[in-house]
Amino acid sequence: MRQAARFPTRRRRARERHGAAALRGRGERLGLPVAKALAPLAGRPLFVWSLEAFDRCEAIASIVVAGPVKRLQEMLAACGAIPSKVTAWAEGGRERQESVARGLQALPTDCTHVAVHDSARALVETELIARVVGDALEHGAAIAALPLADTLKRASLRVIEDTVPRAGLWCAQTPQVFRRDWLEAAHRTAPRNATDDAVLLEALGKRVHLTPEIPPTSRSPRLATWSSPKRGSPELPRGRDMGIRIGIGYDIHAKAKGRKLMLGGVTFDVDWGLDGHSDADVLSHAIGDALLGAVALGDLGKHFPPSDSRWKDASSIHLLGLIRAMVSGVGGKVINVDAMVVAQEPKLAPQVTEMCRNIAQALQVGADQVSVKATTNESLDALGRGEGIAAWAAVLVDVS
Repeated sequence: MRQAARFPTRRRRARERHGAAALRGRGERLGLPVAKALAPLAGRPLFVWSLEAFDRCEAIASIVVAGPVKRLQEMLAACGAIPSKVTAWAEGGRERQESVARGLQALPTDCTHVAVHDSARALVETELIARVVGDALEHGAAIAALPLADTLKRASLRVIEDTVPRAGLWCAQTPQVFRRDWLEAAHRTAPRNATDDAVLLEALGKRVHLTPEIPPTSRSPRLATWSSPKRGSPELPRGRDMGIRIGIGYDIHAKAKGRKLMLGGVTFDVDWGLDGHSDADVLSHAIGDALLGAVALGDLGKHFPPSDSRWKDASSIHLLGLIRAMVSGVGGKVINVDAMVVAQEPKLAPQVTEMCRNIAQALQVGADQVSVKATTNESLDALGRGEGIAAWAAVLVDVS
């Protein structure tokens, strides 16, 4: 089944109207006698959880549901009121592509952007939906995606032939959000039975942006085999009329042998580094925490916990780029960053310009919007004895 929705932008660009989300799935791999979207999860049909997430999300203006209309309406009625943003229904087709095409036809005429979502990803959260919408408004096409973490093997007759490098490989997820005119053109001209709508846009020659899913709040596992996942659905922080927001951040790490010293994405030529799960870039961490705090999205540990192996030795400048995407997803635009690094050694001044440039690039702002200062602790306390490095950051974010 497919579900379609239109979205209001957070910045109301000339009163644009947006969206479509879709639900579909036969349930064959679940081994169930019903369509996947109708399978029970915590006492309610699977599709209801996705539908309610889109209904809660402020980025969504209206929803069109594609599937077995009568059955879906009966099941929704049994669960309670039909979500208020559902404005139309479309009888689903035999294949995913046909269901989405029918949902497109049922969209309001003033809809300019469309999202497609699978009911199998029942645990999708409002924060992820909003981020993908924000990236699609900026780039024209965006899909939720996860960087591949597993090792890939190519095999023949169950014997490994070689290992496939996973660098640059991503797992496509939903929601997938596109300009409506692009998606309609893609459905008119693309080959049939595409595995997802991004494939259709690629065949049309359009560039599709990847919106990284960031655990734990954005993780939306797809139910291809039956299990009983726990559900959490924190609300998206209110983006509309938030105005100018201030965020502050702080981080400190102890000195450690056998590590590279990274600050602001710059590698320093010393024989030691800082202890941490990622590359322990205290400057990038402080700025990231400040940005998350400015839009009430929690802190670094919430989204990149040390218990998650995916962030082991991760580039903190890369993580800063992911945080920028999160801020953008709730309508935020970075105005400026002011940061202070406290380190007894090494001398940081010669690399300040490069650090500012790296941070500006990660946040997609001008270099003149980033300030990094360095000082010592005058030989006082642990920092003054050179036992570690700390950083403070303050940011301004426009969410108006």
